[in-house]
Amino acid sequence: MIQMLDVFLAEDNSGDVHLVREALTQAGLRYQLHLATDGEAGLVMVGQFGLELPCPHVALLDLNMPRQDGSELLKRLREHPRCAHMPIVILTSSDVFANRRLAADYDAVFFRKPLDLGEFFEIGNTVKDLCRQPEAN
Repeated sequence: MIQMLDVFLAEDNSGDVHLVREALTQAGLRYQLHLATDGEAGLVMVGQFGLELPCPHVALLDLNMPRQDGSELLKRLREHPRCAHMPIVILTSSDVFANRRLAADYDAVFFRKPLDLGEFFEIGNTVKDLCRQPEAN
């Protein structure tokens, strides 16, 4: 496991940001959170990855963001010359097929935000599993 995770979170809902932080902490992860609270700010941050900011170990993206759709962030991350292969998790309250298809098309994990708090905290375990490095032989 990576000692300190750089986590990129694009989420406009402050309550969900708090829940993501709590989920990561409850999963026993040490992390630095790079937060974008709207899509335009997220695009600016993506442009800085590998330059002023480190490439994140994992990205968590809400699709329904103000000022720029989260799907554009997903596309830009997958096109990024230095960070394209990072695990990406789509965090959304919408369960429409098109969002699941988008996640699959961009090799991202689809995670529907549940109403149950315990289920929401599973995002921490999902991130932990995605960032687990293979054991050295």
